[in-house]
Formats: sequence, structure tokens, C-alpha cells
Amino acid sequence: MDGDQTNGHRAASVGLTRFEVMTAREVGELIRLPTSTVYDLARRGLLPGHRIGRAWRFIRGEIEERVRAG
Repeated sequence: MDGDQTNGHRAASVGLTRFEVMTAREVGELIRLPTSTVYDLARRGLLPGHRIGRAWRFIRGEIEERVRAG
């Protein structure tokens, strides 16, 4: 297996920018939902999000794709 790949995903060295990684508050502003709703949708798997310890982070492209898909 390639050293840069883990479980079929690229390692953290992908180089996402601050613009691409969003907080729940930023996602809420983007899609016009309360932050609490963003957390709820992420916990239920209805909004793509990633847990890092206790924090949630969201990838802009994944959010935009989900919004386009409806």
C-alpha cells in the first residue's frame, strides 16, 4: 500500500486550505441554518462532517455537493 494512503483516503498531507475547512457556524451561514441544526444534521449523517476530537469540521466541497444534490 502507498505510504500516502490510508483506508483508500489520502493522508492529512492533502493540503486543504482554511477556506475549504469550515466550522459548523460557517456552514450555517453558508446554507442559512442555525448552528445547532448543522450539528444535528451532521450527527445524524445527513450532512457530511468530520469529527476531530470533540470538534466538527466540514469540507466546503462536500457541503456544496450535498446542497446541490438536495
